[in-house]
Amino acid sequence: MAGGIIKRTGLEHLEEGKNYVFLCNHASWGDIVVIFYSIRRMVRFLAKKELRKLPFIGLVMEKMGMIFVDRGNSKAAAIAVKEALERIKEGVNLIAFPEGTRSLTGKLGPFKKGVFLIAIKSEIDIIPVGICKVQKVWALDNFSFRPGVIKVNIGKPISTIGYDEHNVHELMELVRNEVLVLSEGE
Repeated sequence: MAGGIIKRTGLEHLEEGKNYVFLCNHASWGDIVVIFYSIRRMVRFLAKKELRKLPFIGLVMEKMGMIFVDRGNSKAAAIAVKEALERIKEGVNLIAFPEGTRSLTGKLGPFKKGVFLIAIKSEIDIIPVGICKVQKVWALDNFSFRPGVIKVNIGKPISTIGYDEHNVHELMELVRNEVLVLSEGE
C-alpha cells in the first residue's frame, strides 16, 4: 500500500461462509483501504451521508453498495438500519467504525449504539478489529504516505444473542474493550 506493508493476525477466527459485523477503530483516511485488504470478503460499510457528496469517492461508494447514514435524521437513519439488515440477510458482511468519526488523537473514542442494534436485530456475531500504527503510514490530516508497517488484529467473534436495546451498553463495552486491546497490540 504505497510503501506501507499490512500484516494481519486473526483470520483463523473467521468461519468460511459465515457473515459478520466487523467493528474497527478509526484513526486515519487509510483505514477503509486497510480493512478491505485485510478482510477479503464481500463487505459493505456503514458510512456517514456526507461521504456520498465527495467527488469520485462518493460515486464509487454508492456503486459498491455502501450504506449511507444520516446521523442527524432519525427517520433516515432508520431506513439505513433497515437496508443494513436486508444486506446482512443476503449474506453481506458489514463494517463500521462505531466511534462514528476518525480519531484526531489516535485514541479510541466512545462508541455509538446504532451498529450494535443492527447486529443484535440480525443476531449476527461481531468481530472486533484493531488497526495499529496506520497513522505512521497514512497521516491523520492528509493523504500523504510514508513507509512502514500497519498491523490489523482480527479478534474472536462476539455473539449478540441475549442482548437487546436494554443491555446494548454491556455489549458496546465488551466490544470496545476488545477493539482497544487489539488496536494497541503489536
